[in-house]
Amino acid sequence: MDYKDWSSNDFISRIGELEMVIEEIKKEKDQYELLNFAWTNNLGHWYWVIPANHVHFNPLKVTSLGYTEAEIPETVDYQFFTSKLHPDDFGRVMKVMEDHLSGKLPAYEVEYRIQTKEGGWKWYYDRGKITQYDENGSPKLVSGIVFDITNTKRLQEELLEKNQQLEMMMKIDGLTGLYNHNAIMAALDEAMQKARNTGEELMAFLFDIDDFKRINDHFGHIAGDHILAGIAKFILTQLRDNDVAGRYGGEEFLIIFPKTGEDKGIQLAEYLRQNIESQRFDGRISVTISGGIANFMGQSVEAIIKEADDYLYQAKNNGKNKVFGSNGYR
Repeated sequence: MDYKDWSSNDFISRIGELEMVIEEIKKEKDQYELLNFAWTNNLGHWYWVIPANHVHFNPLKVTSLGYTEAEIPETVDYQFFTSKLHPDDFGRVMKVMEDHLSGKLPAYEVEYRIQTKEGGWKWYYDRGKITQYDENGSPKLVSGIVFDITNTKRLQEELLEKNQQLEMMMKIDGLTGLYNHNAIMAALDEAMQKARNTGEELMAFLFDIDDFKRINDHFGHIAGDHILAGIAKFILTQLRDNDVAGRYGGEEFLIIFPKTGEDKGIQLAEYLRQNIESQRFDGRISVTISGGIANFMGQSVEAIIKEADDYLYQAKNNGKNKVFGSNGYR
């Protein structure tokens, strides 16, 4: 640093600032428990001299971002670091520091993303507290310590993603790729609750494959599995954005038609019935379905399923390959 143009007041101010930092370092050595953190990925201590807006820190805090020590300015202010914060983290970090300086929080403690020289992002965990006040009781020095937690965050994100995948796997029927029984029932309950709150219409379509036992006995269970998977695959290609389908059990399927009245619901169900009948599974096997479709009128989940199931049995008892509803069959 070139001191030739400094005035005596500049020297006095600088010496006072450094003495304050040195005093704090000595204090920390005597009171190690001040910040008492494990040292893994520790980037060192930092000291913010508030009156001068100077930050003294271990160079690791900056070199870990891809800069060289030669690129660190001779004098670093608080904004040198805050200007590199991720836009989504900036306001939160500033609020935490403001709340600590005003006495609302006992310490400054945040996690944030900070930009590297190459433009990427690292995660830092930062903790500090006011350690010196001036004669008027205003904060004079904030001392802190910072850690690089990028790897920890990456592992957390991977774990979260795996947990989400596991949670989804627990909802999916392994053979058909549709929701399993518990998941489709939960989806129906949620859709019905929404319909209660909004007054929107909703239809529940329950159907099964006609004579499925005979198909299994004649073609084998592997062929039966192919049929179940094939029907599910076809259903998925036909669902509208808000429709939800699941394997209710065995060869039974349940489809939820939100925002759908009875006429439209029967039309959709009949379209599925006709097109499933026209399919050839394993290139040779044709099947038909029978279904019951129930209109949500404020009843319980159990009641609407029973209603759809009753209509399904009416379809079975009237020759199969039909869709029954409150107005009979199509």
